[in-house]
Amino acid sequence: MENPVRLAIIGCGSVSHRYAPQIRAVRERGSVVVAGACDLDERKRLAIERDLGDVPFTTRYEELVESADVDAVAVFTSMREHGEISAAALEAGKHVLVEKPMATTLDEAHRLLELSRRNSRLLVCAPHVVLSPTFQTLWKRVVHLRELGPVHLARARYGWAGP
Repeated sequence: MENPVRLAIIGCGSVSHRYAPQIRAVRERGSVVVAGACDLDERKRLAIERDLGDVPFTTRYEELVESADVDAVAVFTSMREHGEISAAALEAGKHVLVEKPMATTLDEAHRLLELSRRNSRLLVCAPHVVLSPTFQTLWKRVVHLRELGPVHLARARYGWAGP
């Protein structure tokens, strides 16, 4: 790809580890370059190197958010930091992929949406299952076209209420 997305990963713990195979796959296609990684714990450098190879590393997310060499930021930190880091990235003109929840209050979530609109930047929040071909097919055929008849009940559950 002529202009790959320059991605910064913020938070190098268990969540980033789960994303690593997908990041490697899009990197191998030339769609993404990992421009940097950040974690407060310097020891996480080893984990990101194991998952993604030699990647510039910092303990200050501001360095990546403010970098002209970064187009998009993936926020994989603990929940309480999602809103703050995502807001900083959007304000700096970066696209943001953020794990759930994108914020811990509705006011903070509304602010992120406003920053995304105002700065014409993408804000993509987990879970990304709604973007999957399987989910899209189910939506189209079962819900929209009603090929199995009308939907009478839908139930979703997540195991923790959060902070």
